[in-house]
Amino acid sequence: MVIAQEQRGVDFAYACLERRQSGDAAADAVYRVYNGMPASSASGLRGEATARDGEPLVIMRVSTRSGESFLVGRRPVWNEERDLVVVSSAARQAIEWRLATEEDPGELLLRRRLRFLRRKPWTVTGYLDELVLRQYHAERDAGVPAEEIAPEGTRTLPAGEGADSLARADTGGETAALSLESLLLDDLDLPRDGVMRDIVETVQREQLLLVAHERPGALVVQGGPGTGKTAVGLYRVMWLLDNQYCSADNVLVVGPHRGFLDYAGQVLPALGGGDVTTLTLDSLLGSDRPASVAGSDNPEAVFLKGDDRMADVLRRAAEAHCRLTRARVSPLLTALEDDESVFRFVCDGRTYEADADALLGIAREALRESGPFNVRQANFRLRLAGKLLLSVPGAAPEDILSSREVAAFIQRVWPRLNAADVYTRLLDSPKTLEAAAPLLTAEERSALRWSRPRKTSWTTADLVCLDELEWLLNGSEDRRIWAHIVVDEAQDLTPMQARALARRCPSGSMTILGDLAQASGPHDYRSWRELAGLLTAGKAWTVEILQAGFRLPPEVAEFVEPLARVAAPRMPVVRTVRPARGQTVHVQQVSSLERLVGAVAARVAEITSVRDGRSTAVIVPVDDSLQARLRTALETAPGTTVQVLQPHEAKGVEFDHVVVVEPAVIAGATRSGLRGLYVALTRCTQSLSVVHHAALPMPIRAGAPSAPSAASDEISQETISIMPTVPTTVSHPELSAEFEDFLQAAVAADRRQPVHERLRHRLLAQLWEAGEPEGGGIADVVLAAEHGTHLFEVLQAENPTYSDLRAAATRTTEIRFALGRPVDRVILVCAAEPAEQWAVETVEGAFGVSVIWWEGGTWRGTDVDGAVPTAPGLVRTTSHGE
Repeated sequence: MVIAQEQRGVDFAYACLERRQSGDAAADAVYRVYNGMPASSASGLRGEATARDGEPLVIMRVSTRSGESFLVGRRPVWNEERDLVVVSSAARQAIEWRLATEEDPGELLLRRRLRFLRRKPWTVTGYLDELVLRQYHAERDAGVPAEEIAPEGTRTLPAGEGADSLARADTGGETAALSLESLLLDDLDLPRDGVMRDIVETVQREQLLLVAHERPGALVVQGGPGTGKTAVGLYRVMWLLDNQYCSADNVLVVGPHRGFLDYAGQVLPALGGGDVTTLTLDSLLGSDRPASVAGSDNPEAVFLKGDDRMADVLRRAAEAHCRLTRARVSPLLTALEDDESVFRFVCDGRTYEADADALLGIAREALRESGPFNVRQANFRLRLAGKLLLSVPGAAPEDILSSREVAAFIQRVWPRLNAADVYTRLLDSPKTLEAAAPLLTAEERSALRWSRPRKTSWTTADLVCLDELEWLLNGSEDRRIWAHIVVDEAQDLTPMQARALARRCPSGSMTILGDLAQASGPHDYRSWRELAGLLTAGKAWTVEILQAGFRLPPEVAEFVEPLARVAAPRMPVVRTVRPARGQTVHVQQVSSLERLVGAVAARVAEITSVRDGRSTAVIVPVDDSLQARLRTALETAPGTTVQVLQPHEAKGVEFDHVVVVEPAVIAGATRSGLRGLYVALTRCTQSLSVVHHAALPMPIRAGAPSAPSAASDEISQETISIMPTVPTTVSHPELSAEFEDFLQAAVAADRRQPVHERLRHRLLAQLWEAGEPEGGGIADVVLAAEHGTHLFEVLQAENPTYSDLRAAATRTTEIRFALGRPVDRVILVCAAEPAEQWAVETVEGAFGVSVIWWEGGTWRGTDVDGAVPTAPGLVRTTSHGE
């Protein structure tokens, strides 16, 4: 039988692996005896054992036009003659085989996927011929000897058996047809046991192309929840290693938190990457800090310490310690009779004189040079010693530098600096902070000083500032440099953290994984251009997007889609590939906060009562008291083992069942608001439950059942089974070319008017603070921001009247029709306040638009802050008549 022959090939591969492991283990034992430590191959042995125990070694077999046959698997395996028996799935050749198609098969005749019973011993239960060419059948029919097609341990198919694009499974004599879709969906439906699985078996073509991405510089992978971006990033590490782009000990993987690294940490060793370093960013930055990390900052201080303006503040703070003025050294000078003064120093018992101005000039010259601050300070010391040697015959530089007077001169002019001392002085002294931070407001400087650090204890926000200072002072001295860095959940990095990672990878070779729609850090990025530029320090980078989702059931995906569109309107919504299989979105409101914990415990007990080995997590707001009460309630419930997490702790991980508690509080307790809630709601693979007392946030309220009366004494419980639906479309008649020409001609005429263009460009300059405004042939400005899509119509009249406002409002109706997409708000932009006092209130009431105007160097209007999101320098004024 086909399966029996494939089984013999698999058995042979395992036998070769066991022989190698036995030999390496014996060699390692001898090495330990003589060296007292494991051999360098020990981590590789552990990785192979993990691969064998957790997942099948072999995933497919291929046959080529040259008559060879190869097994493809998670690790390369050789026989005793060092012939390759299993080709690593990350090897360049294996990637080419897996990307081959019937239209472009390359050297392939057959690509056969093998299916295994998911426990040891690894037994082949089915196969699927993903690609099979007629030439393969011809060779079978011609009776080509098996040994010409398959190396020892693999066997060709007997004539008449199999390569018919169907897989057969040994199921008690029955045959079962498999497909690529069924293999993928079966894999996706496996229970989540708290350990991430690799995607070697189920990798999709769009993912595989990113694994083997070869463009220079950094690869940015934008992918929504469950698109497999983390698995792609880890698989890509193995591709880099297998194809010798770098060695495992020169690769760093940075994860968002320790729980994520524990979750994903077994993937790399299982694929042979046991020597790859995995760290959280705080661990990486804190590794050089002997002091403990404790305490916390206020949110404003956290934001400021991560802002890229802080780099300028720290640079100025360091340079402030270099004081190259004559007044600074005057206490060290000796006055002469002619009102002049000189610098006198003692060397070998004799006193010598030197011109202080000349010595200060040496310092100024060194300061103007590039390089780390302390390196330039060392150059200054040596040059100063060289200058003074001219006055001291026979002395050595160390003789000069050991002079008490010379040492005092250097200390007063340009001391060697320590990062902790500079940072402590900066945040301890209002005067020092004000001088170093001209880019910060007085309120921002006050927020920084509110949480000033101590040398023995830092906050996590301090770590990146200290890291920046270390680099400013000492450069890359004693700092580990990596050949390649993988950054997961990169959207949450602050600009300062991005700079820190860029310094550790000067080549710019990175894999940057993230989803801007899930950004819940203190800094929001409008596009990857901002963040990728910081991470690569201006070097080349490429963005690729994964849009197919493999985690969420379609009912859950539909439930959270409105939230995704509001939280990140610029990001594409993930399209799930999973079919509806009876999973439900369960929404439950309780009548009081006192009933909340009991309702959550009851829901968890209901989920876990099935005892099917599936994982459950409860995601709660940032409330330590609520979290503790829930843990206590769930610990006392029989047979329930669940994780209770806050949203940031759930980043990057997934569970079979997820219970989200108080979504409105989660949205309100995070800086990014709805994005934090989006993270919490997209962690499940089987079911999502929402238990709440407060009203649900608006984006998910429409998909939830009606809330009960607050006076009810009973717990309201409903389950909604959302059936997949065809997306609704709004009928939009095709625009006539004449109408488009009409609108474009009107816009072109406006843009020849000085008042119109001056006002439009002023508006554009401020809107760039809120997003990337769009121009175009039919509209003045369109801005898609976090608060929705805004359409701006700029009036050309220098002193607008109601008639001008009315005409502009009518025109925006035509523009909205022509745009063919939803517009949340229309704003009329004027060069001055409209002439009639009643005009603004009337046009806003009649047409549902907003009116703003430029006056006294700022924008004014009835709701300026809402009309122009987050633009600086705006003031809110009341409308006329209030």
